[in-house]
Amino acid sequence: MQSAARITKPAPHGSGIAPGQQLLLHNVSWDAYQKIGAALADRPALRLTFDRGNLEIMTTSFEHEWRKCLLGRFIAVLSEECGVSIRAAGSTTFKKKGLKRGLEGDQTYYTKSREKVRGKKRLVMGRDPSPDLALEIDVTRSSVSRMSIYSRLKVEEVWRYDGQTIRIFLLDGKGEYQEVAESPTFPGIPIQELVRFLHMAEEADDDNDVIRQFRAWVRKHLPKKRKKSK
Repeated sequence: MQSAARITKPAPHGSGIAPGQQLLLHNVSWDAYQKIGAALADRPALRLTFDRGNLEIMTTSFEHEWRKCLLGRFIAVLSEECGVSIRAAGSTTFKKKGLKRGLEGDQTYYTKSREKVRGKKRLVMGRDPSPDLALEIDVTRSSVSRMSIYSRLKVEEVWRYDGQTIRIFLLDGKGEYQEVAESPTFPGIPIQELVRFLHMAEEADDDNDVIRQFRAWVRKHLPKKRKKSK
């Protein structure tokens, strides 16, 4: 493997790659990507993104992990209260050799495709479907276009949270993402209100308190037709 590497942000002296920083390698083969991923499999604080020879290795920060976990809990509450059947896939690695692309989402979910992965402990892309919904926490901007990888993997819906707003993107018939105002997974729910609870959680000392308030808010704002069906 011949590759050139650079750290996109300076790391503190003697610390290697600090939380939230990136190492970008060029001219990495698919086999090398596979081997590096296997070697780092027991390092959950690292996130790999591969795009046609470019491999980004990013360390995740406490801020990143806390936000993704809390948003994941919000999605769990939404699925319960809105009656949406769901299969969580967490930060599973999704990759396709034919596309020469792969990544780990911050949080991923099967909704419409969940029956196709029922009972499975290992997924094989190409044979098994990509997740229907992916959550991206944009605390640190990636050097590689993760949205283009999601589109090639045909992930239908992506939420992106940058600390101030949640943007929802849907894959159109041309394989491109278009921003929309409402999530088709949770229709009628004003998703932007989740940001208010995220900010509330920053001042709280117990995530569970915020989750309880969020659940009460969801029940109050459920569309009437959903309330009647429960």
